[in-house]
Amino acid sequence: MNLANTLILKTSPEVVLLNFVDCLSRWDIFIRDHIPRYIGQEFVLDEEDEQAISVYRDIRARFRWPAHASLLKWAQEGFPAGTYSSLLPMIERISRVKNREGVTLRELCEGAIAGLLEVREATLRELKELGLERVLQKISSLFPLKHTAPTVSCYLLYSPDERWTTGCANGGAISVEIVLGARRRLPLSIITHELCHLLFQFHQHYEELDDKPFIGPHSRSGFFEEALVQSISPVTLFNVTPQSELDNIEEPEQWQIDLTRLVEVLSPLFREFFDNDTVAPASTRAALDQAIQHFDSKI
Repeated sequence: MNLANTLILKTSPEVVLLNFVDCLSRWDIFIRDHIPRYIGQEFVLDEEDEQAISVYRDIRARFRWPAHASLLKWAQEGFPAGTYSSLLPMIERISRVKNREGVTLRELCEGAIAGLLEVREATLRELKELGLERVLQKISSLFPLKHTAPTVSCYLLYSPDERWTTGCANGGAISVEIVLGARRRLPLSIITHELCHLLFQFHQHYEELDDKPFIGPHSRSGFFEEALVQSISPVTLFNVTPQSELDNIEEPEQWQIDLTRLVEVLSPLFREFFDNDTVAPASTRAALDQAIQHFDSKI
């Protein structure tokens, strides 16, 4: 896998704007509240703006998560007429709302692009130095690649809240939010995390467990995929402790605590496998499956 040719980092003011409106609508429970909170604090929205957001929410919810990549592609192309045109009037209205300094949301998005382009170049260099290609090749000896397209689009978005960034892998592409300014951070761990979701789609190996109740908002297979991916990145590759990830959540729910406990079991298995070339892939895969099955039987 030639990561330099595979991973295509993209951004535009329209892509950033779409993410702001998408998050502001809170059309799904998995959307975090840092962007809605920021806009609520910094921008002035009137009743007609709120109505536009409500209409956007209803339409967006019909497309669900599989549309994530094609919506970003639509934005990258400048919102051409087509499948998603019904969303455009609401996007355009919200793009004109102003913050307390008189800056429109569109202008804020346009102002973020220079910083995002700088991040793009730095990120490509750092990912190469990280040796991510080798890591992905090793994972593919445990779980076969499921996404085999020759390229992966990664859309760079802007997070105005330095405490929160998030990523997504749906519909054949990934996206990552980036903090800019004095506290700028390269999105290496988030890109790696979302790439693992997209390339390996671990949930497909555990779907036989989905006849049991959900764990929090996740199906069983989705929960175990998230545990595997977190164990790889950020925990193993970026030396982040599972507990520190949990500590970032102000009031963790039980499923998040359970996820942390499982990551604490899985991550040492990945660490040994990545660090020791004498460890057989088959034995590591068996140990991962056994740990997941044991956890599944207890929850």
